[in-house]
Amino acid sequence: MSKSAGTAYLLSDVISRGFSALDLRFFYLQAHYRSKQNFTWEALDAARTARKRLVEKVSITDEEFIIPEFKDEFLARLSEDFNTPHALGLVADVFASDFSVQEKSATIAYFDRVFDIGILNPEILEKKDITSEAQKILDERAQARAEKDWSKADELRDKLAVLGYVVKDSPEGQIIE
Repeated sequence: MSKSAGTAYLLSDVISRGFSALDLRFFYLQAHYRSKQNFTWEALDAARTARKRLVEKVSITDEEFIIPEFKDEFLARLSEDFNTPHALGLVADVFASDFSVQEKSATIAYFDRVFDIGILNPEILEKKDITSEAQKILDERAQARAEKDWSKADELRDKLAVLGYVVKDSPEGQIIE
């Protein structure tokens, strides 16, 4: 990133494009802290997709089901100069293992105590968690979409992003995170 080349971004730039701080954290975890990492919006989008898939796969369970071999391997990988990409790679190994879903979920949730990418505290909000201002904008956006005023709907989605909400459209309607 270079400020003079116009490729330096603020967290507000990331949020205004619909990404969360957790998406950015997951992106950064994919490279060793001593190595260079090429930031692109496409790479950040891929990190968001991968993180959300991971969060959706894990159902939070009791810690007593953590798989000891994977816990030990995870800690060993982190002990190698805090090698988060190597530790993050262990997630795929856990999912590919023959352990139960409950054990896999508990183990991945344990990893999230270090990664803090939203597995233990998913950021998906219910309607009651949305501010009245955001709900008003969301309702206006639904109306604009019903009237097929796509530019207004996009403008309202951007307003919600500035407030820290990500809106996605699905066959069931708008989903806000």
